[in-house]
Amino acid sequence: VVLRFSPHPEGAGFGSLFVADVLFVNIPPKSRVNSDSFYLEQNKFLKEMAKQAGIRKVIFASSTSVYPDADIEYSEDYPLTNGNSGSPGILQAERLWFEDRDIQCSVIR
Repeated sequence: VVLRFSPHPEGAGFGSLFVADVLFVNIPPKSRVNSDSFYLEQNKFLKEMAKQAGIRKVIFASSTSVYPDADIEYSEDYPLTNGNSGSPGILQAERLWFEDRDIQCSVIR
């Protein structure tokens, strides 16, 4: 099985990866190489593939880099925006998964 996103899906035999009750999403953003929009597009393609396969539960491996770079303790209640996020592309990808009511998403940071 080979699956890569550039940002659209490429590979062979990856349909079997979507025969699951829960999809674990862990795509490194490669922010030093690609733009935030590239990462978001990768997640859009993956989300559509998951929906077509009937997946209703997703665990999204995110990053604490979504929080601003400051010497304070953050909590889930911190009001993150694209303007104050340390990684707006990752934050947008998180929100992409949350915006669909047909998918139950949990984020791990």
